[in-house]
Amino acid sequence: VEVVVEHPDGRTDSTLVELREPAGLKVYGETIRIEYAGRDSETDDVLVTVDQRRGDDWTTLLGCGQMWAVETERNGEPVRVTCHAETPTRRGDEASE
Repeated sequence: VEVVVEHPDGRTDSTLVELREPAGLKVYGETIRIEYAGRDSETDDVLVTVDQRRGDDWTTLLGCGQMWAVETERNGEPVRVTCHAETPTRRGDEASE
């Protein structure tokens, strides 16, 4: 999947993530773990589970879906960073049958 991060200042970044096993990412300095959770039966989009590292524990941000938010601080101020997973288009998906 492509993980798209929408920063509070309006910038966006994206990272391709292989979901063969849980993958770790840093989002605004916060450690998150993203895992494959299946596919949407109507759209065939990839669904993910997302956890955020809190000390020695993991907190679930998204049980199964495509969009989540990471809560963190920047310069002592709380910020919320929105993220979502996009399913890359596979070659041949747009071909007519």
